[in-house]
This record gives sequence, structure tokens and C-alpha cells, in this order.
Amino acid sequence: MAETDAWISYQIDRAVTVFGIIIDNALLERMDIGTEGDTVQRYTLDQLLDPEFYLPRPDIETEPFEMIQGMMFDSV
Repeated sequence: MAETDAWISYQIDRAVTVFGIIIDNALLERMDIGTEGDTVQRYTLDQLLDPEFYLPRPDIETEPFEMIQGMMFDSV
């Protein structure tokens, strides 16, 4: 039983780590505004933690990438 508990704990730890990396990376994304190199944050923490919010945004062009169950990959 201890091996099962250790495996479940490991999987939860990995899921939390991946979630944290995704949120951290999204918070670091910037958008250019104007022509002088000014940037603003693309996403807010409130947006990212909203259950209705998805990354990548469906309104953002994904070519030449294709979407498969929320993941992006490059066609070869």
C-alpha cells in the first residue's frame, strides 16, 4: 500500500509543478503596445485562474501549429 501512496503523491506533485510552470510562463508573456517598445502583461492572474479561461486562447492564430486536446505541435 505504501508504494501506491508514494506513486499517487508523486503524480500530484508533478501535476502541481506543471500547473505552476504553465501559470508562471503565462504571467511572463508580454504584448507590444505602441511603436516605442512598450509592453504590457498579456494575462492577469485573475484571468489565468478563471475556470472559463483556456491556454492557448482559441482566438489566437495557431498556424502552422495544430491543436490536439489543448496541446500544440508542429506538423512535420
